[in-house]
Amino acid sequence: MKKLILLTTLLLAFSCSKDDEDSNECLICDSFGEGADMTQSELNGFCVGATAEDGSTVTKEDVEAMAALLNFFPGTDCSVK
Repeated sequence: MKKLILLTTLLLAFSCSKDDEDSNECLICDSFGEGADMTQSELNGFCVGATAEDGSTVTKEDVEAMAALLNFFPGTDCSVK
């Protein structure tokens, strides 16, 4: 259930902005807390400039928002690198 909510939030974040930013900044998580229920392999490709499932472009703000959301879970260490 938590994973579904997290993925729904991720998709909503994609649809909020369509900036044409292009860089190699990606979401990297060094560790995941118990409640995060995610793995780094599930986040591979979540980078600025990538195309989301709905066709929008991932912005730096989207990546930073996802990092902040994941860091809400104790023991999770995610950042934009």
